[in-house]
This record gives sequence, C-alpha cells and structure tokens, in this order.
Amino acid sequence: MNSSKQIQKTVKITLIMIWISSLQILVGSQSVKAETENETYLPEEFIMQQNASRLYLTDLTMNDTWFLNCTAKYQGIFYLYLYNARPTNENFLTENTEYPEIGGALVAYNETPTEVFSAKLNDTVHTITLEYKAPADSLYYLEIRLIENGPDTFVLKSKINNQYKDVQAYYIPFIPGYPSIFIITTATLTIIILRRKAKQNLAKRKN
Repeated sequence: MNSSKQIQKTVKITLIMIWISSLQILVGSQSVKAETENETYLPEEFIMQQNASRLYLTDLTMNDTWFLNCTAKYQGIFYLYLYNARPTNENFLTENTEYPEIGGALVAYNETPTEVFSAKLNDTVHTITLEYKAPADSLYYLEIRLIENGPDTFVLKSKINNQYKDVQAYYIPFIPGYPSIFIITTATLTIIILRRKAKQNLAKRKN
C-alpha cells in the first residue's frame, strides 16, 4: 500500500515538474520573439534645423493606440503634434508658433519634454512622448518640430497596439503648378490599400 502511494506521489511530482518546465519554455519563447521583434525594428532618425518641422503619416483603425517616443541625440527640444486631416499650408515649416495651424485638425499634442540620461553623452537629453487612441478609421499626420537648441537629430520610436511599426514620411510639394492633390491622393490611397491587404493576409494566416 505504501509503495502504491509512493508511486502516485512520484507521478504527481513528475507531472508538476513537466507542467512547470512547459510554462518556462512557453514564456521563454515569447520573450525571444519579443526580443527578435525589437532587434529587427529600426527607429526613425532625422537631422533637423532650428524651427523646422517634419511630417509623418499613418493609417489607424478604430481603437488603435499609437504611442510615440521622440528623443534628441544631443540638446535639442522637440514638440509633437498629431492631426486627423491632411496639412495644406506649408508655411508652418519656417514658423515657430505655439499652436501651428497647417490646415489640419489638431487632435493631440505634447509640448512638455522631460530629461533622461544618455550614457553616450554622459549627460541628459530631452525626450517627449505622445499617445493617442483613434476614435475612427482615418489617416493621421504627425508633426515633429525642433523648438530649441538646433540643429539636432531626433530618434523616433513608433508603436501601434504595443507593436513596433515603421512610420511613413509625408511631404508637401512646393513647386508652383505641382499636381499635389493628384499625387497626394494617389499616395494616400496606395497606403490604405497596402495596409488593408496586409491586414487581410494576416487574418488569413491566423485562420
């Protein structure tokens, strides 16, 4: 009888150990996957002059959360602005107003950078973040503006729903007579089509 109980106890302990090992393997594989995704993601870097701006475009669906982190490489101070309409006025590129009006509806912004320590410089640098949850399917335009201590280079990290996503630079044509409406519309439709096809392919793979 004691021998039978001992065997049952041994079996239970063995099963528990197998279950724990399986959990460790599962958690480890998820960590490796996350590290691999981080290693393959390259943040956006761009050097800017004082008072200059740079625009980026992305396509968000309802309830998507877009998280942005913009950090100066040196001593620059950057502000972030997010619009839900296509910018139509390029004058903002040389102005330094507190609330830039570039033809789009401002839906979110951050003008309060914080300081973080940079081991590379052995000094502090400025970083700024912005998080926005899309209320509807739409294209959104991010403006990054260098306010002080330019020129400088920013490093931009972009996440949508906690997954790193590349950002698409957006340009406003300056040439007189340039068919900007046609080109911008074509480019926008192309981005939307490619994004939706990618989502459809991902859904098919999951099924």
